[in-house]
Amino acid sequence: MAAIAAGDHEAFGRLYDRFSAPVMAYCLRALHDRADAEDLLVDIFAEVWDRSDRYDPTRSKPFTYLMNLTRARLIDRLRTRLAKNRAFTSAGPKDRGDGGLHSAQTGAGGPLSDAMMAEQRSRVLRALESLTADQREVVELAFFDAFSHSEIAEKLGRPLGTVKSRIREAIARLRDLLSGDPP
Repeated sequence: MAAIAAGDHEAFGRLYDRFSAPVMAYCLRALHDRADAEDLLVDIFAEVWDRSDRYDPTRSKPFTYLMNLTRARLIDRLRTRLAKNRAFTSAGPKDRGDGGLHSAQTGAGGPLSDAMMAEQRSRVLRALESLTADQREVVELAFFDAFSHSEIAEKLGRPLGTVKSRIREAIARLRDLLSGDPP
């Protein structure tokens, strides 16, 4: 990393060759879109090159630094994607210029779709309320606040294994509650 900070292209190439595969795998797992994952991979390594002075060897190893950077950029990308999706679906068919086709084809934006989404949201909220307070807390931190298991353990002052067990139990409970037909 010091060589990269000094402008060494070969050092950067070695870093890329060594760590691009796990970074790409992480991006793919989170984004579920190869083109978007590849685009983010390029952005991450461009940031490593452009802002190489940010790396502090006393705080982490290069791999840890890359994965933390990747996680931060993934969160940014997913939040942007969510905001775009919200803006798109709230715009309504007339504003999208498709004459209502999108609404008819996907069910988005119509009264039936809105009612179905409201019912689904209600089911999920009821399922979340059925969890124990400890389970609900770790699920909310993991899935709504995008904390890692380690970050949750640190934040709550609980062992990592306990956090993982509670998340696993909560997901199993939610799966059971939500897999059946709606009441």
